[in-house]
Amino acid sequence: ARPHNWTETNVSVASSFLKRFVDSVSGLTDSWAITVDETIGKKSGSRTHGVGYHYSSKDEKVIKSIAVLNLSLTHSTRKLSLPMVQEQLIFPPLSLDQQAAKAAKKAKKTVSKTTETVAKPVGRPIGSKNKPKGDKTEQTAEMAYTFQVLSQVLTCFLLYFVKFLKVYISLKYVVGDGGFGNNTVAKICSDKGLHLISKLQYNAALYYAFSGTYSGLGRPPTYGDKLDYDHLEEQLKDY
Repeated sequence: ARPHNWTETNVSVASSFLKRFVDSVSGLTDSWAITVDETIGKKSGSRTHGVGYHYSSKDEKVIKSIAVLNLSLTHSTRKLSLPMVQEQLIFPPLSLDQQAAKAAKKAKKTVSKTTETVAKPVGRPIGSKNKPKGDKTEQTAEMAYTFQVLSQVLTCFLLYFVKFLKVYISLKYVVGDGGFGNNTVAKICSDKGLHLISKLQYNAALYYAFSGTYSGLGRPPTYGDKLDYDHLEEQLKDY
């Protein structure tokens, strides 16, 4: 019937637990990590707070449910997981402009299927000017909503972590599934002094830095050879 700071309660309980078992579970610094995951709970009706339609990997389809982002403190060798922060994901509704843009895109796609395909010119239009590109890492307003919540729960946990848990353990890593394996989440973790451990998305491509000699013509190359996932040991041996 009243607001309660569950994060502070969870961290306080974990702190008292670690006080009793600090010698047996503290281990090495690398043994502790923050694990994050988004889970959903199936719901019916329309009165549940934040109910909507979310993809269920278990059902392999979109179902009516609530979505929750969970953050836990995990020990990698002791099979120990301490839940710390849970935040329900309330996805904001589309604005009128976004709804109009979505409808226009859908209508355009429908028309393109019914009309004959016309070859489009390839490349940059003649006479076009260079346009400055903003730093995507600073465009927090355009950051995906889930990543905003992730940043919030990490900030919230680390705030109480310094107060309660830093005496017993130290943290370096955030572990997440493939949905968190992107540059945005890596930047969020890096800004908080943490390293991200995740699975790369299937379409991710990694390149070595350019190490050749600049020819003096055009823009200096940034990328070197592309990383071959099938021959990693051979490629990385000399790198």
